[in-house]
Amino acid sequence: MPINNSVGSLSSLYQLNSFSLARRNSTQAVRSFRDEMMLSAETQTFNDMLRRLRQSTSDVRQDKVDAYSARIADGSYFVSSSDIAAGILGVH
Repeated sequence: MPINNSVGSLSSLYQLNSFSLARRNSTQAVRSFRDEMMLSAETQTFNDMLRRLRQSTSDVRQDKVDAYSARIADGSYFVSSSDIAAGILGVH
């Protein structure tokens, strides 16, 4: 089997496959589909109730915020460095 003829055949075959692959990728890019999700009416109602519940409750305890703000303002708030280090390291 002569090597020169085989190399030429493989080269032309590779070019043909490269062209068809590029052509296939360009057509696939045009045909993009989006996934859709439909929620039932019951789920939508539940989500609305959950959203309203989250809006109505707050994780902020305003009484503590006011107490710490007052202590910081008058200079009486102090945290020791060992307490800070313990908090960072998660050691109590």
